[in-house]
Amino acid sequence: MQLKKTLSVGKIPCGKGAFARIEYWCGGTPVDRRGALRKNQKESFRRKPHEHGKDGWCMKQYTVAILGATGAVGQEMLKILEERQFPVRKLLLLASEKSAGKELSFRGAQVPVEPAAPEAFQGADFVLGAASSAVARRFAPAIRASGAVFVDNSSAFRLEPEVPLVVPEVNPADARNHKGLIANPNCSTIIAATALGALQKRSPILSVTASTYQAVSGAGAGGPIELLEQTA
Repeated sequence: MQLKKTLSVGKIPCGKGAFARIEYWCGGTPVDRRGALRKNQKESFRRKPHEHGKDGWCMKQYTVAILGATGAVGQEMLKILEERQFPVRKLLLLASEKSAGKELSFRGAQVPVEPAAPEAFQGADFVLGAASSAVARRFAPAIRASGAVFVDNSSAFRLEPEVPLVVPEVNPADARNHKGLIANPNCSTIIAATALGALQKRSPILSVTASTYQAVSGAGAGGPIELLEQTA
């Protein structure tokens, strides 16, 4: 049985009239108010799972929109948000007029898909782009004007000098230099950069020769279906 003790309880504002309870753990052993470890103890802090109210941790919640939510990439983003327990206060699923009205599952609830429009991004903190380059360029001005951070998965802004091109495992700090827009490389480049970035830290890399074999899923949800029909 793991023991815990609350060293100090601080009242941290957490929404209207609620406060967060602050607890320090160290491998089941309490630490002092300064967070200092007792002698010869290994540091192993962990937080309690997110809970609301005075007995839980106060974690900021975000309004997250997925542009292109019904496509293969958009549905994977939705899955990862749930798997990683990202603190989503409100979820906006946006897609074309054709897909509007559908419902997608998130945390045991059905969330309706709404048509993507400039006004649909109002109130969003983050917009995850899972649509084509043309769609990303079309809505980028409205997203930035709404005050949201647009994290785009398309190729629309990858070569723009003022837009940080980020692989979290390689250059996460660059994301802080955004002006409302963050781009990422394509799938094969991300995987290669993750491995090469680790190697570069150990020894300088002079040149790289890369050959890629792209997955049909890169063409969207219709790619695997087309391949299945062609090979049936």
